[in-house]
Amino acid sequence: VALAFWIQQAVIFVIPVILQRGKTGIKAPVLYPNDKLVSSLDLKESQVDAYMRAQRVHQNNVEFLSIFFPMYLLACLENPVHAAAAGALVWTGRMITALGYWISTKSR
Repeated sequence: VALAFWIQQAVIFVIPVILQRGKTGIKAPVLYPNDKLVSSLDLKESQVDAYMRAQRVHQNNVEFLSIFFPMYLLACLENPVHAAAAGALVWTGRMITALGYWISTKSR
């Protein structure tokens, strides 16, 4: 399950950010573009919205895992079976949360 969390963060949640960076021209290290950058890249509101949603999924998960993962690893030492079951539940919840972020704000 710990490997699944790593794959989720390093692959599943990063790919949309990479794709949106390619489509918009927003280069790293910019996390959230300011108005000047949006104007200079001539981005439409829908492009900015799509990028921001992808970036939020990734950023939200980075923040969550920095707190959750150490506690999770400690729980695995105490009771690996229960920790694995709880981890699978949390992983599923993170995917549902990501889907909620990825869906267009206008279709909610």
